Amino acid sequence: MIKYEGYAITFTEVPDEVSVCINITNCQGTCKGCHSPQLRENIGRDLEADLPRILDDNKDNATCVCFMGEGNDPYALGKCILMAKQAGFKTCLYSGRNDVNIAYQYSLDYIKIGEYIEDKGGLNKETTNQRFFQIKHFPVDITYRFKRRES
Repeated sequence: MIKYEGYAITFTEVPDEVSVCINITNCQGTCKGCHSPQLRENIGRDLEADLPRILDDNKDNATCVCFMGEGNDPYALGKCILMAKQAGFKTCLYSGRNDVNIAYQYSLDYIKIGEYIEDKGGLNKETTNQRFFQIKHFPVDITYRFKRRES
């Protein structure tokens, strides 16, 4: 079972998409400085059971479903990604792994890879180790889209 602890509609997690961002729990990562350490815990509701309602409630408001983490059940995660795709949404996964190839395993449209390293910062920092890819026939690194412009 894959569990989640809430979701939000955002404009910033996936460039050019309005995303339903779902906070997946049972995170296997141990990133120092994690902004949501509670997501490491075995808490929340069954995503597979709630996802049809979440998708239906947001079908007119969003274009993408962004899974914020992988949890501890890859099979259930794959089923949820497929559910979102079948409902007409693009899909994104925020992963702490360093392997872009998992995007093809799940037929994702977007993927963020790389653990959070506190002194390197997130996607909006020039020093980040994380990468954000749009998946077409091959991965296209669009991390630059997150960099903040200085005024």
